[in-house]
Amino acid sequence: MKVFLVALFAVIIAAVVYPSSLPVKCLVPGRPFELDVDKMLKKSTFKIKPHALIERAKRVLQNKINCTQDLADNFEMIFPVIGPIKRTEFLEFVKYFDIPTIFNGSADGLYYNFNCDPYEPNRVWFYSRFIGKHAQDSEYFGAITDRIISLPTQICSLSFDGEGKVTKFTGGYVCDRTQGNSGGLGGVFGLRYALNRPLPFREARPYKPSMMMHLYNFIGKKMQEQQRINKNLDKEESIVACLDLFHMSY
Repeated sequence: MKVFLVALFAVIIAAVVYPSSLPVKCLVPGRPFELDVDKMLKKSTFKIKPHALIERAKRVLQNKINCTQDLADNFEMIFPVIGPIKRTEFLEFVKYFDIPTIFNGSADGLYYNFNCDPYEPNRVWFYSRFIGKHAQDSEYFGAITDRIISLPTQICSLSFDGEGKVTKFTGGYVCDRTQGNSGGLGGVFGLRYALNRPLPFREARPYKPSMMMHLYNFIGKKMQEQQRINKNLDKEESIVACLDLFHMSY
């Protein structure tokens, strides 16, 4: 009976998590690697058309995403390691930080490259590039430093219901961690790090490979070396020889 219940649970989870079939994709003629976004959006049945949805997203951003009327009752904010945060908590969060006031000039030209998702036509994607001067004292970011803060380019999105209200806000997903002076971090973690006031946990620090990843890379290099030494070894023998080299190194 237990085995049956476990199997049933696994089937239900798989049905929820994994789609039952591939989506129908419209491809650009002669370039099968490229999705024809216009054709995909034209066949969308979502109530709000792409151009109007992008304009709606821009109005929400102009309102600093803190207007109650713009957010649906089931609104959630989801960032890489923060969230989901519900509507009431999110509105308090925005008022508490007041980032545009604390970092002078950061709200100017913050967002660009707006487009509708061809797979999720109720979703608008856009980039953000935060560049501003730390010009005001605050409880969270501390005393003024007059430092110019530059965060990496980040990808954000707003998802809408049929009434034009935001159901989900995502952001803080860094596109290139070599940009800016925040150690590759985005969001408030990046701001704190750029001010030399990092938060005291791993997620708020720049990326650093784990010991397991170092070990994985080391073994991979040893395997490549062994394959170059003797290409005639079969796969199993090569792995054994590599592990022997690894043990000899320590």
